[in-house]
Amino acid sequence: MLAAEQALSHQAATAAHTSSLADLIERAIKAAFPAAERLGHPDRRLPHILSLRLPGIVGQTLAERCDARGVALSVGSACHSTHDEPKGKPANHVLAAIGLDAAAAREVIRLSFCRATTVEAARTAAGILVEEAERLSAMAPRSTRTARAAPQP
Repeated sequence: MLAAEQALSHQAATAAHTSSLADLIERAIKAAFPAAERLGHPDRRLPHILSLRLPGIVGQTLAERCDARGVALSVGSACHSTHDEPKGKPANHVLAAIGLDAAAAREVIRLSFCRATTVEAARTAAGILVEEAERLSAMAPRSTRTARAAPQP
């Protein structure tokens, strides 16, 4: 009971903190990949979840590369199943419901934050995400590189 009372008393501060971490990572990603899009309603999304689509970047590959460097992230939406889906149909009914086809749904990554997540950890994660996404973008066929910002001189 005490834990629940403490969680409720810190709810607003936790929401503000986790929202600022999500915004920090979103800004870093969008600086490198202007075509990246944040998913979810601007005012009615959970503050501790960041869901992004990076066109041209396969989310699962990015997740594996980031995991190897100590950054954990998920792909798709939290409520989805990939088994028994008809070929060519989105495996993620949640992302399909917001208008993403199967190819776009594969480009979605999701990060979660908590009260204990530090700004420094978020900055480090953002740097690793951008580095790995840039590497994957550089390896992609030229036609899929449009999501990335032009290199700076």
